[in-house]
Amino acid sequence: MRPVRRIKGISWKVIIPERIQVSGVFLYKLTMNENSLITTGSQDDLFMKKFFSLSENFFGTGRLLRQISFHLCLILTVFVLTGCAEKNHREAEELCQNGIEYLRDNELNEAFKCFNNAILQSPKFAAAYIGRGETLIRLQKYGSAQEDFQAALKLDPNSVEAYRGLGESCLGLQQWEEAIRAFNAVLDKDPLETNSRNNRGYAYCQLGDYGNAMNDLNVCIKESPSSSNYYLNRGVIYQRIGDYEKAILDVSRAIELEPVNPVSWGVRGKIYIDSGQWDLALKDFTESINRDINSLIGFKYRGIYFKHVGKWESALKDFDRAAEINPDDWEIYFERAGAYQQLGDQEKYQEDMERATRLNPDLQSS
Repeated sequence: MRPVRRIKGISWKVIIPERIQVSGVFLYKLTMNENSLITTGSQDDLFMKKFFSLSENFFGTGRLLRQISFHLCLILTVFVLTGCAEKNHREAEELCQNGIEYLRDNELNEAFKCFNNAILQSPKFAAAYIGRGETLIRLQKYGSAQEDFQAALKLDPNSVEAYRGLGESCLGLQQWEEAIRAFNAVLDKDPLETNSRNNRGYAYCQLGDYGNAMNDLNVCIKESPSSSNYYLNRGVIYQRIGDYEKAILDVSRAIELEPVNPVSWGVRGKIYIDSGQWDLALKDFTESINRDINSLIGFKYRGIYFKHVGKWESALKDFDRAAEINPDDWEIYFERAGAYQQLGDQEKYQEDMERATRLNPDLQSS
């Protein structure tokens, strides 16, 4: 952006014509007559004729002097407003930088305040919307995040960050096709952006398009062979298509690369269940819980293991913990209802079945 030049050398004999920039449009400052205060600067000849005409008749009537003073005040007002806008933008940039620091420290409420205040200071600052959107994704407020990324794209239609965030918010809303379109826009601009390719692969997988999902994950692993997440996700694709041997190999590789990740242990445990290796599954679910006392996948599926082997009380204990971690997971109540039924507790069985049905109305028809 071309900087706005300050008014210099103004005297009562000469007013130097110059251009000012307002919202990206260059305008001439005119003090020629009361009908042409500020006009677009495309007619240079007309401008100069008016300017020199004014200079020659400067010491005319008092009315002309009042007119010049009036016009000069308006010109100064434009400069003041422009200066305020620049000051607000600088403050918005500082607020965004603070918000980024809070995001890095996972202080999400403070980050949200910073980005929100940046938008109030400079409503056309795309980076502020992107930052607030990223914060909202971490807060799992995907609808609001999506609105922020859409607002950012209206201000900056070529923003890779905005398209990436839009795709991630669509994943949170389970809008798989919209997510794929957003990640396509990212990859059109940066084909080697593996995180967006990985996320697009996940969206393809949710749509049952395992061929495209596998292609995306293969590229990710080729570009970043030391990333555990890419092996984990490709393992899930192999699990979906029933190739349990390759699925176990990929998830085991993910565990080797990042053994502290409780999700990888839980996913491999699920694959062991699908392939009938229940004892190995129990070890992985327990390891997942050891890695994270709030491991939903660990408690939920270990409860399913205990239910499978007839250890009903142990199953109920794990299902209770899983429901504390995520009270909106209908499968937990459905599985726990089965344990209560085996124990002959019909009342609690009925309560859990009603709760599961409220969360998943499709159970009514099954």
